[in-house]
Amino acid sequence: MHRVLIIDDSKIDRVLYGEWLSGANYSVDFAEDGDIGLASTILEGADCIILDFLMDQLDGFQFLSKLRRLHRISTPVIFLTGHGSKEIREDALAMGADSFLSKQEVNAERLMSEIEMAFSKKQLM
Repeated sequence: MHRVLIIDDSKIDRVLYGEWLSGANYSVDFAEDGDIGLASTILEGADCIILDFLMDQLDGFQFLSKLRRLHRISTPVIFLTGHGSKEIREDALAMGADSFLSKQEVNAERLMSEIEMAFSKKQLM
């Protein structure tokens, strides 16, 4: 069973995405900010990370930078934010995010499709 870590400061969003993924037989863990998410990734690992952008402590960009550059962890990351713009999307992808989704447009099917694509891409590497 694949472990997905959801890092989002919105409890409502964490619960919603967790329900979607648990119902699809993913093992789901949660972190309410980037610091907790980074520690969880380093200590417990994850097969995929769903990452919010705007959070207290460590935001999505800071998390991604530390994950990729400092710790050299290649776990697939799906940026999922309610504050999406073309610039934020381009920056997230340039920093190493595997995908970028808007919270306003995401549904269970789309999120699971992005996760499966991230797994497929990782297996090809």
